[in-house]
Amino acid sequence: MLTGESLPVFKEKDLTVSAGTINWDGPLRVEASSTGSNSMIFKIVRMVEDAQGHEAPIQRLADLIAGLFVYSIMTLSDISL
Repeated sequence: MLTGESLPVFKEKDLTVSAGTINWDGPLRVEASSTGSNSMIFKIVRMVEDAQGHEAPIQRLADLIAGLFVYSIMTLSDISL
C-alpha cells in the first residue's frame, strides 16, 4: 500500500517490506528497521505537509488570471444592462 503498487509484489527472504504489506501465503517473520520519525510513512507525511504549506507559482498565476477574468465578466455584464 505504501509504495502504490497496483499488483502484488513478491518478496523473498531478507528483502525489505513496507508498512501495509499484505502477506498472501504462509508464515512471515519481520524485523522493524525503523520507527517513529525514521519511518517511511513519517517522511511521506512530512513531505505532503511541506508541499501543502507552500503555494506553487503556477497557483498564484492561476489565481491572478481567475480574478481578472471574474472582474472582466462582471464589468461586461454591468455594461450590457
